[in-house]
Amino acid sequence: MTKGDILPLHQYTGPAWEAALQLIESGKGTVGIGTVHIQRWVGWPGADGAVHLQVFTGREPKSLTLQTASTEISAGVEAVAAAKAADRRLGELFSRYGVVWEYCYDYGMGTIRLAVIDHKGRTTWEPGFRPVPV
Repeated sequence: MTKGDILPLHQYTGPAWEAALQLIESGKGTVGIGTVHIQRWVGWPGADGAVHLQVFTGREPKSLTLQTASTEISAGVEAVAAAKAADRRLGELFSRYGVVWEYCYDYGMGTIRLAVIDHKGRTTWEPGFRPVPV
């Protein structure tokens, strides 16, 4: 997916927000809130029907520190929490379909999942991608 395929949001009311909620529910597109891409995975082999929230880092994996990753993940979670607080329907979609939080890197030609984040905020790193402590 390219950045051009993402509906970026800066407010949580109006026609763009309504379109975003429809895209998430249908799984027919990706919505961007800050550094988070939101898409429901449906209609292809391996699709689990859940809403995937991918927090993207701007750093190459080899230069990531635990502090940077933690800061970026927290900022992504806070951005989505603000959207949920602005419109309960987003949270209802999450409850209906379930959510998967991921921490990712976009290298230009594709995306690498660096970690999965559980509902308590704990991060499980993919093999070979654990950031260095500082």
